Amino acid sequence: MKKNGSTNQQELMALNDEIKELRKTNSELEKKIDKFSEAAAEAVSLREKLTKTSKSLKEACVELDIVSQKLKDESVRRKRLANELEDMKGKIRVYCRIRPFSKTEKAEADRAIACYKIFDENNIDIGVTKNKTKSY
Repeated sequence: MKKNGSTNQQELMALNDEIKELRKTNSELEKKIDKFSEAAAEAVSLREKLTKTSKSLKEACVELDIVSQKLKDESVRRKRLANELEDMKGKIRVYCRIRPFSKTEKAEADRAIACYKIFDENNIDIGVTKNKTKSY
């Protein structure tokens, strides 16, 4: 009977140790669950912010397109009015024509480098030297 009591006591101690380990594991798992819950809540919050930011970006892009088109229209209008004013004053206007490369220029790679850059119908950069340009 003593052996049974001793064995039972050892089993009881082993079970108590196992219960302590399980409680410790349970506590750790509950902490992890809390962390995952916080992370999930933060993910939902970030998703909402992303949605709002995306919507704002789309609105800003639409507004940018509208403003860009207005700028282009006004630039064309300004240029037309400036030309009309020059015509009324009777001043001589200078126009620029850029000729294509000749056959010899095309054959020589050093000379076949364009010295101008056209931005739009109203603006052009002309290379004065290799590193210096002038805008018109």
